[in-house]
Amino acid sequence: MQSSGQNHKRDYFLCKKHSVMKVVLDTLVFLIRDSFIPAFAVLEKTLKEKLEEAESDWA
Repeated sequence: MQSSGQNHKRDYFLCKKHSVMKVVLDTLVFLIRDSFIPAFAVLEKTLKEKLEEAESDWA
């Protein structure tokens, strides 16, 4: 059976682990929001321009 001190230590480390995971997840969300989404918007614009260019070459 675990002592009360061991339970507090375990709870502390679980709380600490949760805090670290929250920071990691927040960082990933910001990275996706600030980097990947704008990059896909630029890619979409570029592909639309290339499509228009290709269609005009066929006309």
